[in-house]
Amino acid sequence: MHFTQSEALGLVIAVLSGQPTAADTDDLVGTALGKVVKALPESVGQQAATLREHASAAPDPYSARPDPAITSELIDAVVARRRVLVTYCSEAGNEWEAEVDPWSIVVRYGRWYLLCHSHRADAIRT
Repeated sequence: MHFTQSEALGLVIAVLSGQPTAADTDDLVGTALGKVVKALPESVGQQAATLREHASAAPDPYSARPDPAITSELIDAVVARRRVLVTYCSEAGNEWEAEVDPWSIVVRYGRWYLLCHSHRADAIRT
């Protein structure tokens, strides 16, 4: 990989901003970030590693961390234009299943949404 110093630092900042737990080596994203930093030339990677070690981002209590396996399955369904069955749980704790045609995964302000057509509601839903 060929990153400039600014690109490498920008990558570390973006990852830590989006997932503060990536500073931990036990975190899934943290493990991946560590591999990227180690693959960088020493002149670039040293400052990126130092930034990762000493910077900390305040976690957003309202952001979501979706399961990567489920997100991958939904992206595959979007690409294949394949209907899926999803379980939805409202804030009140009510839960139901719906068949949907997924169109896109949308990330906005730390929240993850599935934009789709719900056959249960016969309407567009997120």
